[in-house]
Amino acid sequence: MSDHALPQPSHRGYGDDFAKHAANAAGWVADLRRAAFESFNAKGFPSKRDEEWRYTNLSSLAEKHHQLASGYTPGAASQADIAAFVSPALGEGALVFIDGHFAADLSASAMPEGVRFTPLQKALAEGEVNDDVRRALSDNPNTLMALNSAFVEDGALIEIAADVAVEQSIHVLFLSSGKGAEVSHPRLVVSVGKGSRACVVETYGSIGGEAAGNAAYWQNPRTDFILADNATFEHIKLHREGATATHSAGSTVRCARGSAYRSHTVVLSGALTRSDTDVRLEGEGAACALHAVYPIDGRQHADFNTVVEHIVPHCTSEQVYKGVMDDHATGVFSGKVVVREAAQKTVAEQQNRNLLLSKSATANTKPQLEIYADDVKCSHGATIGELNADALFYLRSRGIEAKDAKRMLTVAFAEDVLAKITHPSIREHVGDLLHHRLTALGASPEDRKR
Repeated sequence: MSDHALPQPSHRGYGDDFAKHAANAAGWVADLRRAAFESFNAKGFPSKRDEEWRYTNLSSLAEKHHQLASGYTPGAASQADIAAFVSPALGEGALVFIDGHFAADLSASAMPEGVRFTPLQKALAEGEVNDDVRRALSDNPNTLMALNSAFVEDGALIEIAADVAVEQSIHVLFLSSGKGAEVSHPRLVVSVGKGSRACVVETYGSIGGEAAGNAAYWQNPRTDFILADNATFEHIKLHREGATATHSAGSTVRCARGSAYRSHTVVLSGALTRSDTDVRLEGEGAACALHAVYPIDGRQHADFNTVVEHIVPHCTSEQVYKGVMDDHATGVFSGKVVVREAAQKTVAEQQNRNLLLSKSATANTKPQLEIYADDVKCSHGATIGELNADALFYLRSRGIEAKDAKRMLTVAFAEDVLAKITHPSIREHVGDLLHHRLTALGASPEDRKR
C-alpha cells in the first residue's frame, strides 16, 4: 500500500459515506462532488513524505474513520451555548452553524444593506450560484480541500453588491456540538462586488468552550473569497476549538484589478491546527496582506502553509506570521511567493518570527521565493529565538519580577500583529482574547487557573 493510500477500513468508510451523501445530489453539484471525491480518493490523506506536510502528522486522521456530523435540529443548542463566542464588537449577531449546518434559530435575522446571505445548502439545491462562485466551489488546490468539496452539505454564501461600503462586520460562527469523533466540512464563500468594502469575522469553536477536551472532533472547513475590481475585504479568523480538536482549513483568494485582501488569523486553542492559504493576484494593482499569530503550549501543533501567486504586474503582497511556543508545542510555517514572468514591478515581503519559551518547544520555518520576473522587489526572512536577555535584564533592573518581565515581552512580541486590524472594536476584542492567552503561556498551573 502506498504512503498516500488510506488504510482499508477508513477507505471503505469514506466511500460508503460518500455514496450516501451524494445520493441526493444532481446535475453540476453531483459532478462537482464526484470529481472532488475522486481527487481525494486517488491521493488519500497527506503524509509526511509530502514536502508540504513534512512536519505535520495526520496519521491519526487517516487511521480513524470520523463519522459525518448529523444535521442540526432547531432547539438542539441555545443562545447560552454560543454566548462565549459572540460580541457586538464582532458584528450585530452572527450567522451560526452547528456541526456545519445552519442554525437559523440562533442566527442574526438580517444582513446589512447591500449584503445577501444564502445558506449554501439552499443555494446548491436551487442552483443559486453565479459562474465565479461555481468556479470557486470546484477549485481544489489540495486533497483536504477536495474532501471538503466532496462532503460539504451546508455553509454560508455571502454576496456583497457593487459599490457598497459595509460598515458593520459580518460574523460567521462555526461550532462543533462535541458529540464525539465526528467530522464536519463547513464552507464559507464570500463574493465582494466591484468597488465594495466589507469585513467578515470567522470563528471556530466547540459548545462547551475551549477547555472542552472530551470529544476529539475534526473540523475540515473551507473558505473561498472572490474580490472584484477595486474591492476591499478584511478577514479575521479566530481559532477557539476544543482542547483535543483537529482543525484543517483550506482557503482560496482570487483578487481582481485594484482589489485588496487583508487577513488576520489568531490561534487561541485546539490540539492540531493546519491552515492552507492559496492566493492568486489576477488583476493589476491587486494587493494582499496575510497576518497570523499563534501562541501555543502543551503539545499543541499549529501549521501554516501559504502560496501567494503574482500573475500580473504592479501587485503587492505581505506576509507576517508570528509563533509563540511553550512546553512541547510545535509551530510550522511554510510560505511561498511565486512571481510569474509577466508580473513585473512586483513588491512582496514575507516574514516568519518564532519565540520559544521552553527548551522543548519547536519551530520549523521555510519561507520561499520563486521568481521568474526580473523587475521586482521581494524579500523574505525567518527567525527562531528566545526572549531577549538584555530586555529581560532591563525590566528586572526596574524592579519587575521575572515572570512579569517575561510576560510583558511575550505580549509585546505578538501583539503588534493586532495593529494591522483596521476595525477598532474588533482589534480591541481580539486583543483582549490574545492577551489572556499570552499571559497563560509560561505561567504555572496554579496561575493558569486564576
